Amino acid sequence: MKTTSFFLLIICFFLIRIGPISAQTVTVDSIIQTSPCAGSDIYIPYTVSGGNFNFGNVFTAQLSGPTGSFNNPTAIGSIPYWGSGLIVGTIPSNALFGINYKVRIVASSPSYTSLEGPNNIIVTTIAQLATITVSPIDGIICNGDSALLSDITPAQDYLWSTGETTQSIYVSQQGGYTVTVTDMLGCKTTSDPQTITVQECNTAVADILSLDDVSVYPNPVSEAITIQIAPGTGKIPYWFILCDMLGREVLNTEINQQKSVIQRGSLPAGIFLYKLVNKEGIVRTGKISIR
Repeated sequence: MKTTSFFLLIICFFLIRIGPISAQTVTVDSIIQTSPCAGSDIYIPYTVSGGNFNFGNVFTAQLSGPTGSFNNPTAIGSIPYWGSGLIVGTIPSNALFGINYKVRIVASSPSYTSLEGPNNIIVTTIAQLATITVSPIDGIICNGDSALLSDITPAQDYLWSTGETTQSIYVSQQGGYTVTVTDMLGCKTTSDPQTITVQECNTAVADILSLDDVSVYPNPVSEAITIQIAPGTGKIPYWFILCDMLGREVLNTEINQQKSVIQRGSLPAGIFLYKLVNKEGIVRTGKISIR
């Protein structure tokens, strides 16, 4: 009995000396914010104390509401790790104006929620939309043709996934294309991918007139389409019919002379199919690009 009491006294002594066993904690350090734009990135360093978290743990950074409340937090970045590190977070592109946003970190194993970081996150500008339009609108082109991709919103700078920096580009390769736009305040937004599909196309009607008989130029077109028919070829008048890639007619004009110039007018940019027709039927088909 005395021996048991002695050992209990020794255990109590050591517990008093070393204190309670510490648990893992996470502290959010000073956050680095390089832009006040919605959609921009912030850098969230954090420190783990009391031993590492379990293998397989995930640290998730959460953003408060604009007033600093975590009643409905938003996950803005994560890292599968167990010790001190850095999380790259992205401010939501739809974040509201606010100067009192806060960040905290939640651990998964063991479960733990940190206190909020020491500094505020500021959001003063809503990110500009980045939306790609494509012609033809279904994104399907024939092998050897091109599709026109454009960002519909004026911006300060454009950077396509191809490396081009203009508002509109022509592409002929199959795949997904994105554009990152930067507005006047330096806010950047990247569009969703626009998929282009390339397929082999067969012309249903064989050309009756040779290239020497009829010329349709230039290709691509900027201001006007010139149609030149060799003398003695077929019967005038002809009708020049232009359709988009969905088969919708966008131009139908009568040609009463060997050489005619058709102004582009309000025709949109894109890839089009043309037919040259006279009373005897279709005498020439082809494709033409309008820029």
